[in-house]
Amino acid sequence: MLKLKQLRLWVDPLPRSGTENMAWDEALLELTDCPVLRFYGWEGCWASVGIRFDLEALPQEIGPEFSVVKRITGGGIVYHDRDATFTLIVPEGDELGSLGTRHVYEWVHGALARVLTLFKGAPHRLVGAQETLDGDACFQAPALHDVRNELGEKVAGGAQRRAKTGFMHQGSLITKGVGEDFWLQLARELSEEVVVWQPDQKIASRAIELVARRYELPEWSRRV
Repeated sequence: MLKLKQLRLWVDPLPRSGTENMAWDEALLELTDCPVLRFYGWEGCWASVGIRFDLEALPQEIGPEFSVVKRITGGGIVYHDRDATFTLIVPEGDELGSLGTRHVYEWVHGALARVLTLFKGAPHRLVGAQETLDGDACFQAPALHDVRNELGEKVAGGAQRRAKTGFMHQGSLITKGVGEDFWLQLARELSEEVVVWQPDQKIASRAIELVARRYELPEWSRRV
């Protein structure tokens, strides 16, 4: 089974705004020199949308109580009022980078399905090719290799971005009662060695810069 050699695990202790969360992910993609798995929460009521969306066209699709932020990944609309979110960043040059986008998606979600099966005591599996649906609402439109629970409901999806510095997988998981033990187990499914970690000041400064220069702009976010 393919695994990373080492993975830095960052359980972000602070719930952050949508603009801050997206800026932190992008800063990690730009600057980390080792694979990072980040888990994080949201301050307030947010929805995120894929990079192809025009925010001016969204008011009828997203409730007025939700602030909106665009991701640099693709995908549809994800509501962050009841999900758990994580991001995997792998820098350029790692063996995993040689895999295609679809294979990485299957690899990440395969690990997630195994951990959900363990923690929930019920089988979770990947969505097959005959089960996919089209649509902008992420959890109403399962894509290939998303995760379903024992009832057939989609409980996890994600979106990816490849850049010169590496690739990023942003994931959303609808489930209750997951904590640090769950994330640690997922990290162990993905890597031979897991190191609990926090980003340095250089990454933090870049995240602050990206909030101001990108994510707070009207074409990238809409606040209630």
